[in-house]
Amino acid sequence: MDNPQFLPAIPLALGAVFAFVGGRELRTLAWLRRHGVRVPGVVTGRRSGGGRSDTTMTVFAFTTLDGAEITTTQRMSVSFGGMRTGRRVTVAYDPENPRRAEILEASSQRIGAGVFLIAGLIAFTLGAVFAANVWL
Repeated sequence: MDNPQFLPAIPLALGAVFAFVGGRELRTLAWLRRHGVRVPGVVTGRRSGGGRSDTTMTVFAFTTLDGAEITTTQRMSVSFGGMRTGRRVTVAYDPENPRRAEILEASSQRIGAGVFLIAGLIAFTLGAVFAANVWL
């Protein structure tokens, strides 16, 4: 590589994407905790996160206040904090879109989103330092 001018763009872009995903997920979780309708639910299983990783997403079911039965999965795939099938949980859901729901006891989702946000901010900062050294 004779011309490393584009290299700082890689950590800048990846950092921005990771920080955006983590921040968006934390914002969604916070919104559901504050404004979501809370109902009892039950963990019905786990689904593979895909690829070669050992990550999984918790599958859970609940009934909305208007009687609709919903089965959905957590949005973030994690390798820790799995909940056992059959566990009774509290679910917060968006009344406008009940499939947008979260298990309130699942700290793994907040931790995972926080890791994405922090890793993204670190990568972006390192990319900015690298860019300042290369571009300026």
